Amino acid sequence: MKLNENKLSGSIPTHISNATELEVLMLAANELTGGIPTLLSNLKNAVHITLNHNMLKGSIPAELLSLKKLKLLHVHMNQFQGIAPNISFVDDSFEERYISDCGDPSFLLPAEVSCPTCSICCNSEGLCQLNRETNVVLWSTLLMLIPFVFSLLFWSYYRLFNVKSGDIEASRKNQLTKNLNDDSVYCFILTRNPIAWIMYIFTATSQMLLLNVYIQASNLDNVSSDWQFTLRCPHNDIFCTDETTRDAYGWFLYIIVTSSYLANDIVRGLVFVKNALIHQDYRLFLNGLLLFGLTVFALFTSCLYNIALASTNTDLIMNAVILLFINDMDEQVLTLLEHLVPAWTENQIAEVRNFISSKYADPTSENYEEDDMTS
Repeated sequence: MKLNENKLSGSIPTHISNATELEVLMLAANELTGGIPTLLSNLKNAVHITLNHNMLKGSIPAELLSLKKLKLLHVHMNQFQGIAPNISFVDDSFEERYISDCGDPSFLLPAEVSCPTCSICCNSEGLCQLNRETNVVLWSTLLMLIPFVFSLLFWSYYRLFNVKSGDIEASRKNQLTKNLNDDSVYCFILTRNPIAWIMYIFTATSQMLLLNVYIQASNLDNVSSDWQFTLRCPHNDIFCTDETTRDAYGWFLYIIVTSSYLANDIVRGLVFVKNALIHQDYRLFLNGLLLFGLTVFALFTSCLYNIALASTNTDLIMNAVILLFINDMDEQVLTLLEHLVPAWTENQIAEVRNFISSKYADPTSENYEEDDMTS
């Protein structure tokens, strides 16, 4: 029964429920009013039901839960409210299976529609979006566990092969200039100056708070979400079209930009963690853990924010650059300190260099004991 786009008015007649063999019921794009009759639950063979783009009100009846053969139910662009039933569908991979007005903003509705199991949510601006469960907290926690996993692997390796600090070859002394990280305020953790530690904690906290703002903006369940609705689900088609123009080429350029900025910090963080386990030094470990963890978290935030917000290839690059500025905050703070208090900053960096030099000093060299005592 395909009666869509016929300017039908009035309520949905309840005697349709007598057609128990009916598989397809399309009443979309009419001028129907009233609510959805609960007797539609008698259509046990119903596969497709489209009631979208009408003026129906009330709530979506829970009696529709008894329809076990449904592949598609469209009730968007109406004036429903309340909690939509958790309906089971034959094919859960079909993106357009369950569409309602559960998107934001919802200024045309008398009250918001809650539909956690809807596959697509539409808003009052006529745009729709996949109803994704981002679970930001879970993914953020898993990402922060990555440096600890690497730490465990490094520790297991050096315990297994009984590698000790004195076994490090002289060639590792060259790592002093490569992994010093003296271009960032995070190197201050290797000093013993309390003010330097305060600057370290302040910078790390600020970066985490700034990244968290973008994380919350990327959460579809957040009331202040920036998630862009890019789908249009028209009245004359059961399929939705995506108006976004971002593609694989844009993501390829995004990977190039982010990797060129973040790969170095990720590697340096792992190197610090590895050497911290060799030398059993907690400050080296904290330095590497924070550098690696914050960089991975910034990468995760950048990816999630682009998935939520970027609709073009230029948006991908622009959003990546903005978040990379936050990731460079530690370096900018050090540059600011070098201009404001150059002597104090140079003293802290000199202490860091002495500390690193003692850790990487060649045990066979004549200056080994002198370097260690200087530290």
